[in-house]
Amino acid sequence: MIGEERPIGIKLTNPGNVDWFYGGGLPAYASIEEALATVPGALRMGKTVGILIDGIIVEYWFKDGIADEDLVIKAAGGSGSVDAYTKAQADTKFQIKGDYLTGVTSNDVIDALGYVPLSGYSVDLSGYYTKVQSDAKYLTGFAVDLSGYYTKSQSDAKYLTGYTVDLSDYYNKSAADTRYQFKGNYLTGLTSTDVTVALGYTPVSGLTNYYTKAQSDAKYLGTGYTPDLSNVYTKSQSDAKYLTGYTVDFNNYYDKTTSDSKFLTGVTKSQVTTALGYTPASGSTTLAGYGVASGDTLFDGRFLPLNTDLNTETQKALNLMTSPNKVQSFGANVYEMTTTMTVVTQQFKTLALTPVTSATTLYGVTFYQSGQGVYTANNENSISLYSYSGGVLTKVATTGNVPTLWSNSANTFVNIYFTAPYNAAPGMYFLGMLFCASSTTTAPTIACAPTLLNAAISNANLPNNTKLYGTILAQTTAPATINMSSVNGSTARIWTAMF
Repeated sequence: MIGEERPIGIKLTNPGNVDWFYGGGLPAYASIEEALATVPGALRMGKTVGILIDGIIVEYWFKDGIADEDLVIKAAGGSGSVDAYTKAQADTKFQIKGDYLTGVTSNDVIDALGYVPLSGYSVDLSGYYTKVQSDAKYLTGFAVDLSGYYTKSQSDAKYLTGYTVDLSDYYNKSAADTRYQFKGNYLTGLTSTDVTVALGYTPVSGLTNYYTKAQSDAKYLGTGYTPDLSNVYTKSQSDAKYLTGYTVDFNNYYDKTTSDSKFLTGVTKSQVTTALGYTPASGSTTLAGYGVASGDTLFDGRFLPLNTDLNTETQKALNLMTSPNKVQSFGANVYEMTTTMTVVTQQFKTLALTPVTSATTLYGVTFYQSGQGVYTANNENSISLYSYSGGVLTKVATTGNVPTLWSNSANTFVNIYFTAPYNAAPGMYFLGMLFCASSTTTAPTIACAPTLLNAAISNANLPNNTKLYGTILAQTTAPATINMSSVNGSTARIWTAMF
């Protein structure tokens, strides 16, 4: 056949048997196919076989598996990679010798090649090796020069054996234990002089210059001690001196009877009507079908006056039961806490308080933590008190930054103090609450009354964009002043109280 390759000049290498699969006791298998047909699959992994190729024994081995395509030329050095096709690849790419293409014209061949092939031309390949010859020549018996290298064991022996670390500046554990003592144990073997030198002064022996509380009480309050009361009156002496026989000058006053007879007697109905601005209902005149004008009161012992805030009355009742709270959230009573609100990071919540009706000192704030927060705090976590005037809030007191503010135990009342007491004048006040965290495992929740129908209701038809409950987004600190126009309405009626 024209152009058929014939290997020439190949040197025979490793002619001996490697194992019994090396030709099954023969010098070598006659072909790759014979080796594949002879060696059982279960015993192929890592096995070496000799295959006779053009009179030369070439070593192959099952390098990466036991499939037929895993049988590759074995190399002592180098990568061991072979420029070859698998059987399946070869069968797909080529056709078997003797099977010629049919129906293909010479023009088809010329078009496919792009040139006119020479007829009967033989290529001189005497100066070339076939791939198999080249692999056999260079991959078999190839040795890498490692004279300039150490093996791993040589390197370990050279550098790890006999190597000494300089420990002159260190104590071993035994020496350290002997020299020092563990924390929490008191020093032994010290003299009083050692202690005096270490302290820089001589410590007092005992408490000779002091009385115990019991000694002090016995000395000054106990038996034999008589306070000098020569310049004081007892309560009874004081009452006897100043209250007995003491006459107040009432020349410029009317007693109640005189006053009532002077000012309440003789007033006519017309005068009352003129003073009131309307004619009052007479006797048993029924009010069925009538409402009460805005600002008027209807109070017969069963109802609160219309201008009385229910929160304020509730707070009065709580105070009668010794509650320390003075004002609470406007429109959110403590007994209405039937739901919770999740506190969201960097959302500044604002809420109105019931009015302060007389001057008082506010020390801090109370809220109810329904769910404990687990978080990594950042920026500012605080609660601040704001005065209110014409739609502007001004910060007057604050707890300061308290990173653990929202991590209290679940279902507990939390009392937290301002950094300084605030002397509150009568008026309206708001609270501002801020939670900030770089990461949140469990968001904190606090108690609320049922939510409003929608956020717009929080305005309560008030001027100056005032919202009884509001939110400022993307806030990392409590503002010094807040214009209500920058506050978004909120449906959450948070409960808090001032003490």
